[in-house]
Amino acid sequence: MSQRPSLAKLAHKPRSAESAPVSFAAPAATLEADEQPMPFINAPKVQRSRQGKRALTVYLAPELVRALRLFSVKSERSLEDLSREAFNELLRTYGEHPAA
Repeated sequence: MSQRPSLAKLAHKPRSAESAPVSFAAPAATLEADEQPMPFINAPKVQRSRQGKRALTVYLAPELVRALRLFSVKSERSLEDLSREAFNELLRTYGEHPAA
């Protein structure tokens, strides 16, 4: 069985002109003052409510998820808002400053 090439060796290998990455944005020098560079085709769009925030995934027991959803409906608050409150209370409990 042949050995796979090392990624470290590939990273230091000079690129030829043929293997250079393709850019879909126009060069900055050719843009007019009011024009913006064309965005990449696969660039993800971020909702305004998510800008400046990071996702955190947790795995919870189905019973807990159901209880949290029910409480969210009863209290008319989002799970995100309830989670933020719970995490800030956890930080306070352990003597840390709440983040948001």
